[in-house]
Amino acid sequence: MLNIVQGKAEEAARLLRDEVGVVAVDMLEGPPDIIALMEASGRSTLARLAVRVIASVEALTEDIQLLPARMHRKKKRDSHSVAAMMVKH
Repeated sequence: MLNIVQGKAEEAARLLRDEVGVVAVDMLEGPPDIIALMEASGRSTLARLAVRVIASVEALTEDIQLLPARMHRKKKRDSHSVAAMMVKH
């Protein structure tokens, strides 16, 4: 979970959608306010991506929690993904 400054959720969602490696960003009606899904080919690449994407949102405050997962796909390479949920106080 990423806490963001109140009133900045739409701006944060827009910034996240513009980031390479972010495959989905949705605004929700309550905590969390935003959920973002990032995807990369490996764990270390995913870690670097998550740090870069999180750093791109200036309205973050504290309490960062990521939900890493490994996606298994038929006929495609497996990939690693992380969901980041953002809430405002």
